Amino acid sequence: MVPFNLCTVPACTAFSVFKRDKCLYHLDKPEKYSEEIYAYLAESKEFDCMNLTSIELADLDLSGKTFSCCLISHSHLSHLNFNKVRIDILFLDFSSLEHCTFKGSNLKCTVMAGSRIENCDFSQSEIFCCNFTGAECRDTVFNESDLYRSRFINSDLKRVEFKDCNLKRVDFRRARIEHVDFKYSNTKDAFFEDTVRL
Repeated sequence: MVPFNLCTVPACTAFSVFKRDKCLYHLDKPEKYSEEIYAYLAESKEFDCMNLTSIELADLDLSGKTFSCCLISHSHLSHLNFNKVRIDILFLDFSSLEHCTFKGSNLKCTVMAGSRIENCDFSQSEIFCCNFTGAECRDTVFNESDLYRSRFINSDLKRVEFKDCNLKRVDFRRARIEHVDFKYSNTKDAFFEDTVRL
């Protein structure tokens, strides 16, 4: 993982955000920074080694863009279009994702552990070695996706669809599953030990 710089405020252990020497909490004008980031995300196509921890983003079209080695942990994302993005190492852990779409995307080593995912669409995507451990996932679809070696360990899945998916070596151990549809998917190739079906 690429080392990020620490916030310059004494005793602060958070990383400084992208293009600044302080974390988001210690910025003098966080609203102005958010405006700059909105413009940067809208105009640019590729994002590398970018830290936006604790950011709030809404109603933004990021379709077709590329993310590599980025941190967007502890963030709130709403109505974002990630369709056809290419992601290689992205931390979205302990975040909130609502009404976001990743349709037709390529996600590799993306971490959404501990996040709340609601009304999102990951259909027709390649989701390789991604981490949804401990995530709370509601009313979300992964249909027609390849989830090879992804992990949903100890996750809470309710009204989630995995129709016609490749579930080879996908780990659902100790997950809580309610109204989850695995129709036409190769569930025998996945791990379901100690899974609770409600």
